[in-house]
Order: sequence, then C-alpha cells, then structure tokens
Amino acid sequence: MALSQLIDSQLNYSDIFMTVCQKLVPLLDIFMQPNLIWNMINFLSHLLEKNMDQQAQAIECLRSLNLLKILSSQEHTHVNEAVIDMLKSLLCLCPNSPVILQMCCELLDFQLSKSLNDSTTILFWLFTMRAVSHENPNLGLLKQLFVKFSGCLTSVQWGDLAPQHNCVANTMIKKDYVYIEFLRVAEEAVLLNMFTTQDEMQQLIQFATFKFISDLEAEKLAVIANPSEKKKTYQSDSNEDSDEWCSQDVSLFEKKTYLIQIAHTLFWQVQVSPEHADFIFGCQRQLVAHTALYVAEANIAKTQQSSALLITQLLTYLNRMIVVKTSLFMSTLAELLVAKNLQLADWVREWIKKMDFLVSQESIRVNCLALYCLLPHMPAELVRALLPQIGNLTFSLLEQNLFLRLTNNKSRFHSPSRMNVNPVGRSS
Repeated sequence: MALSQLIDSQLNYSDIFMTVCQKLVPLLDIFMQPNLIWNMINFLSHLLEKNMDQQAQAIECLRSLNLLKILSSQEHTHVNEAVIDMLKSLLCLCPNSPVILQMCCELLDFQLSKSLNDSTTILFWLFTMRAVSHENPNLGLLKQLFVKFSGCLTSVQWGDLAPQHNCVANTMIKKDYVYIEFLRVAEEAVLLNMFTTQDEMQQLIQFATFKFISDLEAEKLAVIANPSEKKKTYQSDSNEDSDEWCSQDVSLFEKKTYLIQIAHTLFWQVQVSPEHADFIFGCQRQLVAHTALYVAEANIAKTQQSSALLITQLLTYLNRMIVVKTSLFMSTLAELLVAKNLQLADWVREWIKKMDFLVSQESIRVNCLALYCLLPHMPAELVRALLPQIGNLTFSLLEQNLFLRLTNNKSRFHSPSRMNVNPVGRSS
C-alpha cells in the first residue's frame, strides 16, 4: 500500500492523459464494439479524475480531449452515451467545477442543436441541473442553455398567451415522455433560482399557463374521442359506484402536474416579499382561475396514481395562494363563479371533497390553514353544514402534531420548540 501511494504521488497524470488521449481517441473510429468504446472512455475518465485537483491541468486535459470533435466525427450512439456517462461521473465527483460544467453545457448545446427529441440528451440535461452545485461559478451557462432551447423566455412578449415562432422546445418536442423530462428541467431551473427578474418570472408563468390550458383542452378532447374510457371506479373510501371520466393518457396528468409545480415554486420563492407576491399572483390569476375550475369539475379516481398526484399538487398550489393572498384569491374566485354560473357553496364542497387526496403532512397543514382563511368569506349556513368535515380535518391533524410534540419525534425537525421538549418518560 505504501509503495502504491509513493508511485501514485510521483506520476504526472496530466502528461499521462495527454499521451493516452493522443493514442486512444483515433481508435474510437476503428473499434465499433460498444464494450471496447465504454472501456476506452472509462479509462480516459479515470485519468481525468486524477487531474481534477488542479484546475489548470484539468483545463489543458479537456482541451486535449476535444469532446465536440469526437462527437461530431461519430455516427454511432455508443460514443455519445459513453461520453455522457463519463461527464456524469465527473460532475458527481466535482459538482463545483466550472470546467466540468462547461463541458456538460458544450455537449448539451451540441446535442440539442441536432435534436430536441433525443431522450438521452434531455435526461442528461436534467441530471446536470440536479447534480451541479448552486455555488458553481459557471451556473449561468445552464441558464443560457435553457433560454436558448426552451423557448419559455424570449425577448418577445407572449401577448394573449399565444405561442411565438421562436418557442423552440414548445414546438419541436413531439414526444410526450420527452416533453415531461423537459418540464422537469424547467422545474430544476426554477429551483436553482435562475429567474430573478419580474420579466423572466412573468414569461415563465405565461408559458406554464398557456401549456396548462392547452393540456386541459387536450384532456377534454381525449375524453370525447374515447367514450369507452368512461368506466366505473371508486372514490376514496366510498362503496357507491360512480361514473368517472378516467383518461388513460397518463402524460396529460403528468404534464399538468409539472406545470403547476413550476408556477407554485415561483410563488413560493417570493411569498416572503409582499410586493413580489402581489406581482406573481397577478401574473398567475388566469392559471389560478383554471386550476380552481378544474378542482370543481374534475371527477378523478383516487386509485389513479398520476391523476391523484395532479389533484394533490393543484390543491397545495391553491391552498398556498389562499393562505398568502386570501383577498386576491377570493376576487379571482368570485369572477370565475360569475363567469361559469357556479355557486360558492358548490365550489367549496368540491374543494373539500378532493382534500381526501392529500397525503403529505405539509400539504395537509397548508390545507387546514387555507380552510381557516376562507371561513370568514363563507355564508353562516355553509359553515354550519361543513363543520363536521372541518372538525375531522382539524382534529386529525391536531392529534398527529400533539403526538409528535409529545414524543419529540424527529419528523418535527423544522419546529423551533423541538429541542426544548423532553420525550415522555425522560428527565431533563
């Protein structure tokens, strides 16, 4: 072991990499067997890892490797996949490295320029967004990549939510499963706080609103075109049969789920600032209205995982809006009820009915807060009629919280009082 460490310390891995790279890269054109290609790329990756401690050497090694030249000269996907696997390993090893992130962005730029329907490239894009450190100096390259290929942020205003000709991903991604991965990329971009100006946030919300409305129309058309999908299901714990529209196109539910999460995250990030919260809510009023209408009209079985997840996200999104901006939400809801000839009591009953979908304790907590915020706006007769349901939601949550507090459970890690409460049967 000591001899191995001594030899390792005396080796100049930068020179070794240059020599090996010069001899090995031309062989990629000769040996087409996938196992040989993977072994050669993995060997280069191992040598690169040895040079990551010194940035100057790493940059020189990467210039010598010239990934874009390798990719452009290859017609087989084996090399692309092997290079992507190498970059994944390097990024996990050094998430703060600006050099590795630059390599990833150059590869993504090259691959996305060829096709936006390549699932391998989109998944690598998503992996890069998730694996990179938020302190990486080259994080701006990921934003540039998103602006270039997403079409969500443009220099042209969307007007009445009409898509522009330069909305690249919006018009060129034809496969639903690839588009879902792209929406995950957009969600990661929001979580990395890449969009800090009001103009950027507004355009992203407009994109989410337009796509959400489009998917609502697509869902309605799918139901009309496939009436055989109308079948009997069971709602929550009820034993009564009910006719439900159950679309088998899971992608419609998944796309709407991620669109709501994008808008929700943007609002969640600015809710601590009243000024920015008012602006973001103003941008999301149309999305809030369509979400509230969907909650009132959708008949979805809890047994469907994708649709149940959508309802959970919709409720959590609406509930946070209610808690933070109650008066603005009520004015939006009032306009919706008048336009659709609905009654407040009917909407509230459907809203409470779908609360059975909630599983997350955080969602249930926000749900109860939203319910209390709406109580002053409900007629006295409606409050009296809903008291049993309100009480059930309240006391079940209260019982759980009291138990966690009493036992000082670790799931209360967020509570300021946790460390000041002694578990039952233990002394100070």
